[in-house]
Amino acid sequence: VDLRLGAVFMPHGLGHFIGIDTHDVGGYNIGHQQRIAQNGLRSLRTCRVVQPNMTLTVEPGLYFINHLIDDALKEGSPFK
Repeated sequence: VDLRLGAVFMPHGLGHFIGIDTHDVGGYNIGHQQRIAQNGLRSLRTCRVVQPNMTLTVEPGLYFINHLIDDALKEGSPFK
């Protein structure tokens, strides 16, 4: 879990806000925490506390992307 191996198979966020635009970008507002750069966390769509009446998608899925798997299996990779 600490290595964030899930990021190899889920390189996307868990979902996104739905608002005026289909992919509302309201997750990282000025003055709030900045996006985390670590594998498995950098694709998260928000650092906001979810409030009543906010609408978000949930987009599950496992993706087997050759270059991501190859990178994870390279010598010296933290996943190997």
